[in-house]
Amino acid sequence: MISKDINKTHVIVNATMEFLTQYLSKKNKVESDVYLSFYLSEENEGFTISRSVRFSMMLRVVELTLKSQLNPRLAEKFMEQFHKLNPTEVVKSSKMSMAFFVSEKFAGFIFVPFPVFENVIVARSLHLKPILSWIKSGDQFYLITVSSKICRLIKGDSFSLTDIDSVTLTNLTEEKSRPNDKKNKLKLISQAEEQFYQVVKNDNYPIIMGGTEELLSLYKKVNRDSDVLKERIIVNLDRIDFDKLHEDCLVILNTIRTNNEHSVLAHYHEMKYYGKVLEELNEITIAAIQGRIRNLMIASDRFLWGSLDKVTGKITSHINKNLAIPEDDILDDLAEIVIARGGSVTLLKHNEMPSDNEAIALLK
Repeated sequence: MISKDINKTHVIVNATMEFLTQYLSKKNKVESDVYLSFYLSEENEGFTISRSVRFSMMLRVVELTLKSQLNPRLAEKFMEQFHKLNPTEVVKSSKMSMAFFVSEKFAGFIFVPFPVFENVIVARSLHLKPILSWIKSGDQFYLITVSSKICRLIKGDSFSLTDIDSVTLTNLTEEKSRPNDKKNKLKLISQAEEQFYQVVKNDNYPIIMGGTEELLSLYKKVNRDSDVLKERIIVNLDRIDFDKLHEDCLVILNTIRTNNEHSVLAHYHEMKYYGKVLEELNEITIAAIQGRIRNLMIASDRFLWGSLDKVTGKITSHINKNLAIPEDDILDDLAEIVIARGGSVTLLKHNEMPSDNEAIALLK
């Protein structure tokens, strides 16, 4: 049974993902004149200050930033919306990275299964750079578990796992010495695949398989869905709980994200040979507006404060962040333009970029 607090959190996470997806789909249109974007990273050995202390310090930064950049009435309205989320309790309930977003009409948060660059930004647009790839993936996946007793179809996201359907496999534990035992298992698994396929076939969410090598091999023989991932959770599922399953799923999804980054880096060298790479920011912004970028690589830990004309691609200012005036991160706005025009975005730390630039574009 799902508690009221968990259910409420799930509702907010889903609403936030919908809000972000709609925001990205509006291209040049905006829902508000100003936004608060606030990122808190997961616990890791690189931090010398505890997560709870960092969060308390950043809450103070949120308040000071809003008051310095907005009129008092609007700043107070943002803080009221933000506190309605009960952020302190939400942060205590998870060790994952978190992203909070507040506008005049909306407040929400999502969980992120990888470290993010911690920051508080008040600007004329949402700052989505740290999580663009996660939003684009839809934050949704399926988990199909095959154990000695039951097949389960489970829906997952960055916050939780939820049972969707199941097929009992009682015969898997009976009369294992029978010559047709493997045939019997395959028949039962086929029934589960047929039942689950009707649910997952139209979603195009990644599907993670979990179970023993033997049972997963049998499922592979009957599987028809191309969204099943090669990466699997090999484990005796009679001895694992939902929390561990969820953690293992997020590790797999994060590994795929990292592998995608490496493949883009390899593609960069090939595309550069054919003259299909842009590394000058002014050329990149114009190409982005024209919809000519296939993949944009940007430095997740660098910021270019100023403004970007979303009609011409011209950078009208390129200065240090001014706390008295909400300004946008040009790299963030550039990434949103590329996505709105059908391109993809790969985030790398600046020292991982193949050149010393903050942005590199691979052309279509």
